[in-house]
Amino acid sequence: NFAESGQVLSCGSNSFGQLGVPHGPRRCTVPQAIELLSEKVVCIAAGLRHALAATGDHLAFIFKIGSS
Repeated sequence: NFAESGQVLSCGSNSFGQLGVPHGPRRCTVPQAIELLSEKVVCIAAGLRHALAATGDHLAFIFKIGSS
């Protein structure tokens, strides 16, 4: 989810670190800002155990099984 500011927010299951909030709760019901993303994100996609964010500078960030 993109906030009006362009910041990316995530919520849901974080059992595998897929929300991009590495030290967050296993389940998040209130959207959390993904602080690791300092680049302007232009596209996001998510699956059951992973999430991806692409920037305007053609960088890709992948959040998955406990990694960011």
